[in-house]
Amino acid sequence: MLKLDRTAKRIYAAEALVLLPYVALTKQPVAIKGMIPFKTHGKIDPFNIGQFALQTFFKPFHRTKKALLFNIAFTAVAGLTVLLTDWKSSD
Repeated sequence: MLKLDRTAKRIYAAEALVLLPYVALTKQPVAIKGMIPFKTHGKIDPFNIGQFALQTFFKPFHRTKKALLFNIAFTAVAGLTVLLTDWKSSD
C-alpha cells in the first residue's frame, strides 16, 4: 500500500508480531484475554517508542523519503498515544 522498502516492511511485520500479542493480552476492554496488567503495559510502551525512534536511523528507512516520513509520523503518533493514555486507570 505504501510501497515501502522490502526490509522496512519486514521490520514493521516483525514489530507487529511482537506487539500484537502483548496488546491482545493486556487487561483492557477489548483484550482477547486480560493477563498483563494495564500498568505493566504502560511501562513497556516507552521502550517501543524508543525503538521506533531509533529505527529512523536504520538504512531501510532512509532509502525513500516516504519511508522516513512514515516512520517519523508513526513514532510521533505512537508517542502521543502513550503520553495521552491514563495509565493510572484501574485494571
